[in-house]
Amino acid sequence: MDSPIDPNTQDLEDIEKYLEKDKSNKKFYIILTALIIALVIIITGVIIIVTRNNQKEEDSTELKWEALPNNEMYQNYECQANENTINAKFVGNLWNTPPKNTSRWKEGFQDMNVLVGYPQLKYDEKQIQCTVTIFTKNAIDLDLTYEFNGEEQKENSKVFTTAFKDILKVKVKAKIGEILKLENINFMWNLEPLDTPNYDTKGKRKNVHMSLL
Repeated sequence: MDSPIDPNTQDLEDIEKYLEKDKSNKKFYIILTALIIALVIIITGVIIIVTRNNQKEEDSTELKWEALPNNEMYQNYECQANENTINAKFVGNLWNTPPKNTSRWKEGFQDMNVLVGYPQLKYDEKQIQCTVTIFTKNAIDLDLTYEFNGEEQKENSKVFTTAFKDILKVKVKAKIGEILKLENINFMWNLEPLDTPNYDTKGKRKNVHMSLL
């Protein structure tokens, strides 16, 4: 006698296949989730390691900016024997000024981590004319502009005469933003001469008055 319940064999097989597929999908998603979590952990670890290494590198570099007591020098930077030129291996040590946005940077450092310079003054024989030339050194290639009392030019040299009575302010500007502000320049013709001391007939100093700026 047949059972009153006669399930369709094909339907049972379909259900089993579906359950099997569902289990496989769950395993796939579990494995995928685990892989994503592992990948996130690895990336986070790499970021932390790189950040720490960069911080250590910055800290180790900052040590070069520390002054030694009693005006001592680092032995590596001292001349050896009769050497009077800088060894080529120390060329990379020329740029030790802390860059902006670092812990050791101060306002007076400006952008001297990549741009330094100084003015050269050449007077004529009568000292009524002076040629000011700005010499610079760059750690990277820079497109520079020279500013003399607010007037910009591409030439690094400018001539001044006794008609110029102001204090000369010089800036060197790079196209990408770096700025070097030099010390103010006061020309010789703007300085007051020293008073000549007066002496009596016996050679003793009677009155001396000197005026200095």
